[in-house]
Amino acid sequence: MSRISTKIKAYCKAKGVRCPGKKLLVADYLQKTKDYTDAANLYLLLRNSYVKISPATVYQSLNWLTENGFVECRTSDQTGTRESRYRVRI
Repeated sequence: MSRISTKIKAYCKAKGVRCPGKKLLVADYLQKTKDYTDAANLYLLLRNSYVKISPATVYQSLNWLTENGFVECRTSDQTGTRESRYRVRI
């Protein structure tokens, strides 16, 4: 079990909420990237690893992880389109 998964499970237990399986997967794969990545690349990484997940689930998981302080998000507008990139908080 990864460090981020342990933190998420402890958080869910303390809050008395169900521990979300797909969110744990997204967090684990995001932690493996070691750098900022966008949701589309993370989705491809998951799919190429034969994880059955939709792009919407990846986006929802990243939003939940960001809102609850497990992931940090940086948004840039360098290419003329808003792009959010994510990484696990250390």
